[in-house]
Amino acid sequence: MNIKQFFQKPKAEGLDDKVARGELTLTSYMSEHNTPFLHADHLVECYKKIFPDSAIAQKMSLKRTKAAYVMQQGIAHHERLDVVSICRNQKYSIIIDESTDISTKQMLAIVVRYTLM
Repeated sequence: MNIKQFFQKPKAEGLDDKVARGELTLTSYMSEHNTPFLHADHLVECYKKIFPDSAIAQKMSLKRTKAAYVMQQGIAHHERLDVVSICRNQKYSIIIDESTDISTKQMLAIVVRYTLM
């Protein structure tokens, strides 16, 4: 970091940043509580009606495809990097389960188990 940057005040968060943070938070909430991403289509519209005076709610545009993209390419990517860095520094175990469902779709579940120190 440059010495000039060290003494500068951080830039204020703009409306677009706040909207992105809101979309990210809603996607995280839906994932944590096993809510289908299909609900995102309707939740954002409800937020716009519930909070008509909020510029953030009015500017949010989160549908199921964007929520899935944010989860897979954003949140999941960073979580995967965190798990990899943890596993590099301590002992862990891997649990693997392979199955085929009724539609003959094959699935492979991989669980990495570790303890935080």
